[in-house]
Amino acid sequence: MRIASFFLIALLASCGRTYPPASEQSLSLPPIAPDYCDVVMPRNMALPSFTVEGTTHLRAEIDCEGEQVTLEGEEIALEELRGVVDRNLRHPKAPKTPKVPKTPAESAATLTVTLSAWSPSHPDGIRYAPFTVTLSPDTIDRFLTYRLIPPGYEGWHSMGIYRRDLTSFEETPLVTISNSQDGCVNCHTSCWGDARRYLYHRRGEGGGTVFSVDGVERMVNLKALGLQGSYPAWHPSGRYVAFASTDTHQGFYHSSRDKIEVYDLGGKMFVYDLERGEEILDTRFRDSTLWHTFPAFSPDGRTLYYCRARAVIMPHQADSLHYELIAADFDPQTAQLGEERIIPIPQSEEKQSQSLPPAESHQSQSLPPIGGSRRGVVGDRSISFPRVSPDGRYLMVTVADCGTFPIWHKEADLAMIDLATGTAVDLSAVNSDDVESFHSWSRNSRWVVFSSRRSDGRYTRLFFSHIDAEGNASKPFLLPQSSPSHNIMRLDSYNVPILEE
Repeated sequence: MRIASFFLIALLASCGRTYPPASEQSLSLPPIAPDYCDVVMPRNMALPSFTVEGTTHLRAEIDCEGEQVTLEGEEIALEELRGVVDRNLRHPKAPKTPKVPKTPAESAATLTVTLSAWSPSHPDGIRYAPFTVTLSPDTIDRFLTYRLIPPGYEGWHSMGIYRRDLTSFEETPLVTISNSQDGCVNCHTSCWGDARRYLYHRRGEGGGTVFSVDGVERMVNLKALGLQGSYPAWHPSGRYVAFASTDTHQGFYHSSRDKIEVYDLGGKMFVYDLERGEEILDTRFRDSTLWHTFPAFSPDGRTLYYCRARAVIMPHQADSLHYELIAADFDPQTAQLGEERIIPIPQSEEKQSQSLPPAESHQSQSLPPIGGSRRGVVGDRSISFPRVSPDGRYLMVTVADCGTFPIWHKEADLAMIDLATGTAVDLSAVNSDDVESFHSWSRNSRWVVFSSRRSDGRYTRLFFSHIDAEGNASKPFLLPQSSPSHNIMRLDSYNVPILEE
C-alpha cells in the first residue's frame, strides 16, 4: 500500500473569519467530491467526508430526522454526526402516516444536507440545493477485503491484500509483498463471506495456494498436480473450491482507448476437495477447442456457473473471443457435474459502442486489424465474473465487447438477471462511461461492491450500490474515507473486493 504524503503550507486569509449566511442561492446540487448527493448507504457503515474543489470554506446545515446540526471547515466529515445518527436510529420518530411503527433494527435515518461554499468566485458564499444521504436499515458486512496493486502493467513487486473495517476507516494488512521479495499474491476469496475460511495464491518460488480454515493455514501446490489455480469459487459447504486453470498473458494496443489486453491461452476447470485433498477434473474440461473460466457456485451448492468460449488464436483474434455463461448441476456428495445449459444475458441498457483498434504483443509484433464492434447484439458479447446473490434471486456478471478480462475495457458494464424469470434487471443507474468490472454481494443480498475506473479512467476504485427486494439499484457511492483527498493521494488500484463478516 502506498499513500502519497504532501506537506502543504498555506496562508489562509480566512483564518479566524466568521461567515454570515451565503448571499447567493443556487437551485443546483453542490459539486461535492466525492459525490454523495442523494445516495443510499448502510446504516452501519462509517459516514463519508467530502469537499468542493476550489473553496476556502464550507458550511453544512444538516437535518437528521428533525435534529439540526451544523458542520464547518474546508472539508465536511459526516462521521462526526455518528452520535446523532445512532440516537435517531435507536429512538426513531413516530411515523407521520398511520403505519405499523418500525423497530429500531428496521428504522432508517435520512440526513438532509444544505451546503454553502465560499471561494474566490463566490466570495460572499453560495448556498446550494439540499441533498440527502439515506441510511438504510439493510446493513452491510463489517469487512471488505481487497488487493492493492500499482496501476501499471509490471509493478507487481509491491502489493498486498488488505481488510477494511467498514464501520470505521481502519485498514489492516493481511498479506503483503515488498520489493525485496519475489512473487505476488492474488486470487483471495472467502467462503461466501465467512472471513474464517479463505484462500489466496502466493506466486513465485516456494509459493502455492494457501487455505485458511478457522485460523489454521495449509499450502497446496496445485502446479505439482499439473494445474494452475485461478479465479477460485468456494462451495457453500466449505468442502470444495472450483478453480480455472489458465495460462495468462498480456498485450498492448498501439492506438486505442484501451491500453492493454489481458488474455488467457486455454482454460480448464477443476474442483478441489479439501476433505480428500484431491482434484476432480471433469472430462468436458479436457476439450482444448473450448476454454472455461470464472467458476461460481449457487448458494444452495447444487449449480456451478462458469464461462465458456470457443478457442481462438490469441491475441490476433481477440475481437472474436466471446465467453458465454454456462450452468451445470453439481452433486455435493460426489462433486460430479450434470449437463450444461446456456444462461442468456439479455441487455437492458446499451452504451455507445466503439470499434477496437489493432493490438500489439509484448514483442511489439504488428497484429492484423480487429473488426467492428458487436455492442448491443444480445448473445454476442463476452461474459465474465458470474456472481449469484446469496438469496439465490439474482445473478450479476460483467459484459464487454470481447475478451477475458474486462478491467481494461472501457465499454465493460455490469448486467444482472432475475434467476426466477430469466429477465434482465436494469442497472443503468450503476453503470458509467468507463470500466465496471469485478463485483461481489453482501451476505444479505442487499448490497453490491464493484470496481470501476469512472473517477479518472486510470485507477480502479470501489463503489457500492443498494439492491432492494425488487432488484432496483441505487446510485453508486465511493468507498468512504476519513478525508476526501484519500482516493486522490492513494497511488494504488483496488482489486477484487470481497465483502466478509
